[in-house]
Amino acid sequence: MTRVSIGLVLVLLTLACSNNPLVPHPSPSPLPGVTARAVASDLFVCPGGYGWAAYGDIVYAPNDTTKPTAEVRPDRCFTSLDQASAARFHLHPPPPGGMLIETIYLVAPAPPITPICRKAARELGFTVLCPGLIPGDANSMANCDTDCIFLKALVLAFSFSGPPGYVGIPGQIGNHLFVLESRAGRDSKVGFLTCFDGRSAGDVTIRGTIGRWVTCPSNGSGMNSGHVMLVWVDGGVRYAVSLHSDTDLNRRIALAVAERLIPVTG
Repeated sequence: MTRVSIGLVLVLLTLACSNNPLVPHPSPSPLPGVTARAVASDLFVCPGGYGWAAYGDIVYAPNDTTKPTAEVRPDRCFTSLDQASAARFHLHPPPPGGMLIETIYLVAPAPPITPICRKAARELGFTVLCPGLIPGDANSMANCDTDCIFLKALVLAFSFSGPPGYVGIPGQIGNHLFVLESRAGRDSKVGFLTCFDGRSAGDVTIRGTIGRWVTCPSNGSGMNSGHVMLVWVDGGVRYAVSLHSDTDLNRRIALAVAERLIPVTG
């Protein structure tokens, strides 16, 4: 074989190998999410828009106050729960006795509010239903001095927040929840127990009786403006759980709170 022909063979072999479809070509396969940023030697944050921080196989919502502190570096940061779930991370379970409804945790109130409920039962003269689970943090109850009784009614208020996308107070991801209890008929005289021009939005079985959903208009309804209310009467007492925005999630929260109210007498 001549020197020219040998050189030609070498060239052809080189070209054939360089275009061999059986030789794999590396392609980028980035993991979902991004890594956390170090803002100091022992402080770490997720970048803006990536507020779902994951540690191990657990991911925490941006509003979750139980997640590890900033001294602990997240293993990954995500834009949403869906993105984290696609990467096989999952939300941490609720505490013992608690509940998780989508991304909202319901926990036992702390400190316990049973003493307030017992005092209210004595003063109002009927069985008070005391919250056993509340949304958000355990200490989310608004301060109401000593008895939470206003115009012969028990008024308990709680505040909580949800992750991005949660619908609560318009323009916010937060919400408030009211538990309102009084003698039946008292609501016709005390505006904050109900809402003006409220619309019946369906019946629901609650605690063995038939209750109803009431949607309140955004204007002119006082404390319950823009709320959905779960209302029922039992033993001559009117009970209501109320929170802002009529959504399926908020109805589920209201129903869960109502089902886990604890009867308290004086």
